Amino acid sequence: MTEPRLLWISVVATGVFAAMGITWGIASGSGMIVFDGLYSLVSLGLSMMSLLALKEIAKGESERFPFGKSQFEPMLVAFKSVTIIGMCLYAAADSVMALFDGGRDVALGSALVYAMITTGGSLAVALLLMRHGRRLGSALIDAEKNQWLGDTLLSLCVLIAFGVAFAVLPWSYPAAIPYVDPAMVVIASCLFLALPARSLLSAFRELLFMRADDAIADRLEAEALAAADHLSAKQHKVHVIAIGRQLEVEVNFLLDDDRGFAVTEMDAQRQRFIEVAKSFKQRAWVNMNITRDASQL
Repeated sequence: MTEPRLLWISVVATGVFAAMGITWGIASGSGMIVFDGLYSLVSLGLSMMSLLALKEIAKGESERFPFGKSQFEPMLVAFKSVTIIGMCLYAAADSVMALFDGGRDVALGSALVYAMITTGGSLAVALLLMRHGRRLGSALIDAEKNQWLGDTLLSLCVLIAFGVAFAVLPWSYPAAIPYVDPAMVVIASCLFLALPARSLLSAFRELLFMRADDAIADRLEAEALAAADHLSAKQHKVHVIAIGRQLEVEVNFLLDDDRGFAVTEMDAQRQRFIEVAKSFKQRAWVNMNITRDASQL
């Protein structure tokens, strides 16, 4: 399944969940369900932005963007993460105020049915994105997957809380029923912050041009050691950063003689690095320098 098709599936499913959540939440009087619907509505807008970003990234380099548009991907992931974090913090603050105001009256049976539907549906979409996302290696699909995993967690919390409340509270602690809904919003919002926070940290690492993950950098370093031995290089240095779906690699070799190299030989060595880089990311930009000037390392 292609990346655009997966994003469109996410968009359609998000639209359905948003409409259902907001309508059902208002009808049942549940702030938790309204929050779930609003989260889906925000996710819908963010998913549409993902589709637009994907279209721009696919255009590749241009006169205005000579190195392509891979940076659009971490920028969008960061924006999506900040938006979701802000929404969660607002919902948590609003529900804390509701707790101090005496809670909310909620139709527990209706809320329980909603939670069962959304938990199953959210998990199905998350698993679909997870399955195909591994193959595609797309940060956008990974961010979408994290959104759906968060929604699954949110719906599961609602299901457990409303299930317990429906089965126990009306007979044992009826006065506690109004506090169940806002308490669950607070708990779910706090738990839900972990996924977008992780995506935000990863996006910032890419935007700051920080060194790629050890698994990637170490593999390229091993390849550089082999190439240095083949070229009889005195020293070498590898620079590698990941930006969205692209790896940018610069490999420098320091020689202490005037040995000449055929273009075909240099291309063969560079191709080895390209193949390693593409085993981790969809695209790779590799620059290989051979010099006798130590300052160029």
